[in-house]
Amino acid sequence: MRMQKIAWVAFWVWCQVVAAFAQEVTVSDASIILKTVTHETQTSTIDGVELASTTREVSAIESTQKVKRLDIDSESEKISVIVIPKATLQKVDNNSILLIGKTGVYNVVIAVDGILQVVEVTIGNQPQPPGPAPGPAPIPELGLRVLVLYETAEVSAWPAKQSMILRAAAVRDWLNANCVKGSDGRAVWRFVDDDVEWTDESPLSIASRRPRASSPWVIVSNGKDGYEGPLPATQEDFLSLVKKYAPVQKVAKVMQWMQICEPGKACRWELMEVQP
Repeated sequence: MRMQKIAWVAFWVWCQVVAAFAQEVTVSDASIILKTVTHETQTSTIDGVELASTTREVSAIESTQKVKRLDIDSESEKISVIVIPKATLQKVDNNSILLIGKTGVYNVVIAVDGILQVVEVTIGNQPQPPGPAPGPAPIPELGLRVLVLYETAEVSAWPAKQSMILRAAAVRDWLNANCVKGSDGRAVWRFVDDDVEWTDESPLSIASRRPRASSPWVIVSNGKDGYEGPLPATQEDFLSLVKKYAPVQKVAKVMQWMQICEPGKACRWELMEVQP
């Protein structure tokens, strides 16, 4: 058992060292020219017997298709690539490939000398969630912040679905997981009465003094763009709104086969994510 633990520790350290050599993958826009050619065939027959046929080009139409190019920063000759879901991969050279597919999000799995990297690539413009278009950031500090201001005495008159925004666990859990953390370790979002007296000059405190056209009112900002306006009518619409401004964090990850050994059980191998 002691030797097994030593072997496991050595293997884990090896995975960390190998992961450190994960190759840089650059994703960029590219385009290819597609040529569609139409042919016409003329056949000569006598009494149903084909004597001769000729084929000529009638027309040719060229079109440009937007694709993604992946450049792998590696001198290795052992590079293999697969894509999920299925799409077309066209090799440019040993270190570059073109990803050709319909609009959507693809996971490109790149293996370089036994190291797997999974790169998320988006082709085309993804549909935007319904709701208002982004505007200037109401709060200049970077990081997702959300502030809902309302009149407490009026909540009882709200539609039931709208009042659920203030109480729904799904809303609070999402905000806790995605909003930037303050100096106290709390996620920076607040649902407060619009008459509350702030005791600090925090970003939310300053934002609460911005002009408002109605009540209830919501302010969403990630420091680059944001939204301020009437509170949506349902928790689903509210979450769709705030998710527009959540930062995209995961671009790529490194995977390694790792041996998992548990007492009393046979060891098994699993493909697991490791930190590059």
